Amino acid sequence: MSKLKAGGCALLLLAVIGASKGAYDFYQSMQTSRITTDMSDRSDQYQAKDEIARALHVLQMGTTPAAIISPKSGTQKVVLVFDGLPDRADTSRLVQVLRNYHVQAVFFVEGQNAIRQADSIELIRNAGYEIENYTFVGMAHVETLSPEVLISQICRTQQVISDLTGTAPQYFRAPETRFTIPLLEAVNACGIGFVVQENVVIPRHSLHTIEEADVLVSSIVPGSIISVAVGVPVEKLKPKDHTMDSRRAKDRKPTIRDVQQASGSGGEERIADEVAYLLEAMQRKHLETTSLSAF
Repeated sequence: MSKLKAGGCALLLLAVIGASKGAYDFYQSMQTSRITTDMSDRSDQYQAKDEIARALHVLQMGTTPAAIISPKSGTQKVVLVFDGLPDRADTSRLVQVLRNYHVQAVFFVEGQNAIRQADSIELIRNAGYEIENYTFVGMAHVETLSPEVLISQICRTQQVISDLTGTAPQYFRAPETRFTIPLLEAVNACGIGFVVQENVVIPRHSLHTIEEADVLVSSIVPGSIISVAVGVPVEKLKPKDHTMDSRRAKDRKPTIRDVQQASGSGGEERIADEVAYLLEAMQRKHLETTSLSAF
């Protein structure tokens, strides 16, 4: 082969390699851009300014308190509620466990977590479970918040869930909260007619065996509202945007998992395993579940 021809082949090869590298770099940049877009926090899209202003006006003009749904006698069924949105993997497992046991359940979810896990919300909705309002960040002691902050927490979550499911929540819960008259009036001003008061609370990582579940369920009476805690309440907010600022040190919100917790190691049961123990024990005691709307 002549030097001229060899040189031409070398140039052609370099051009092909360069083009391939350019195409690969472009593909990688597109993938990175897509991932960055998918992982971005879209909380700013859900400010609900009009809804907040409307609710504050209704509250100022005067409104009736939201009704409290509490445990009641005269029914043989119980209501099972989940406080907080599990992470994607746990949501999938949990929904499958609920289906396996043919039970009804209600998911009270944080608006912020719902934004980040729209696929989890779709999974829950498609499975036929109720999705309700748990404040924007899972805020504790909301009876101590100012009306402006409280209504912002509620209205933003209403907007998120309505957008993702096509249905506005009709029930409200918040962790470690007393349902005072001012709080109930603020909830009603936001367009929510009911708050839900549990009488049984099951903390995370409290059920490790079916025997433990049997002991717990033995004390549950028909007509109970059973709360299964998924996340840890947020204790205070950033002044700027009312998002998370500090948490209890032992655990984190469902969207920010420790590696050990996500892998199921460290002696902590996954939420789906704990619920399976609970439902098995409830089945043995013949405790049936119902929806909030039918309670």
